[in-house]
Amino acid sequence: MLLRLLRFIRGYVRFEIISPFEERFLNLSVRKHIMLWDTGRKDGRAYASMYQKDYRKIRPVARAAKARLRIVRRYGVPVFVRQYRGRFGVAVGALAFMLTVFMMSQFIWSVEITGLNRISKTELTEDLREEGFYVGAFKPSLDFDEVTRNVMIRNKDVGWMAINVTGSYASVELKEEQLPPAVEDIDTPCNIKASCDGTVMRSKIREGKSLIIEGSGVVKDQLLVSGVITDAFGGTQFVHSDAVIEAKTEHTAVFEIEKKREDPVFSGEVRERKKLNFLGLEVPLGFVSPSMPDYADRSRQENLRFLDVSMPVGITTERLAGFEKREQTLDSVQAEKILKKQSDLFEAFSLSQCEVAERENSYSDTNDKYRLEVIYSCIEDISYQSPIYLENEQ
Repeated sequence: MLLRLLRFIRGYVRFEIISPFEERFLNLSVRKHIMLWDTGRKDGRAYASMYQKDYRKIRPVARAAKARLRIVRRYGVPVFVRQYRGRFGVAVGALAFMLTVFMMSQFIWSVEITGLNRISKTELTEDLREEGFYVGAFKPSLDFDEVTRNVMIRNKDVGWMAINVTGSYASVELKEEQLPPAVEDIDTPCNIKASCDGTVMRSKIREGKSLIIEGSGVVKDQLLVSGVITDAFGGTQFVHSDAVIEAKTEHTAVFEIEKKREDPVFSGEVRERKKLNFLGLEVPLGFVSPSMPDYADRSRQENLRFLDVSMPVGITTERLAGFEKREQTLDSVQAEKILKKQSDLFEAFSLSQCEVAERENSYSDTNDKYRLEVIYSCIEDISYQSPIYLENEQ
């Protein structure tokens, strides 16, 4: 492949040997140290190739071998230059093309990030951009070691990171910081107290002195298990209390909604606008703008790919959907559905650690609002640890 390229750059000719003694011509050429290649016959005729500058030197050899030579075709850069020597625009265009390719190779065309698990790709991309590393960045101005170091300092979740650049393609490989396992404190003396009011249903005491009876009521911050115990010899010991106290509790939540309210309603108007992305720059393709004051947009970016490599050229399509605010009056049925969804969300997020046994719903309405009050009967672990602080004796 390299030899063919060198021959093309120097220029060569393909010629026909017309002689009854082709072998004599070839032997004389070898003796004169003239390089020939691709010698052979086709349709009863002999052919060979040689460098263009050697073709004039071979004429005495041809006369000595009583052979005539006829050029079939010329190849290579000299042929191209001779053909277009009077067309300066071609030379300028070729030079501009080579300069453009060289300049484009000095920029980052695409960035691929691998190894993400907990860290958001958007977050890491922003951290890299803060350090000047992004699609369209000028490679000679970047210190990749410094970028890596600063990103690891900025984002504590990054345990190891490396930036590899091949041509204009950059890959960012990282490993996230391994979180140390939670170490339970089992040495600090503590009591067990109630996190809220309730009725004790079940208890499991692993360490400490129980001060409760199953079925009894307790109030918030009441001492349930003591970390101060007396041993068989009358001595006092301080221990790290550990227990699970399941109690029946009640939680009350109130949800309200206006009878008259403004809701966004899709107006039916949809528009699209496109932008050309080139090395991180965005150029609007047209001047489409939504005629409605309120709209929601959704964008999709598609980059040009060549040989499975993302190129720095792409189109971003934004879809603009208009909506308008319309005032509507809710009836009791609609209000109950909305308030029920709010109560379900409250239960899913705020009472996720509880077992909800019963729900008591109470609907009411005033002149301008609908109201839902829900009393949740739950079974949950109400124990929490309260450290015992010991004063050092002087």
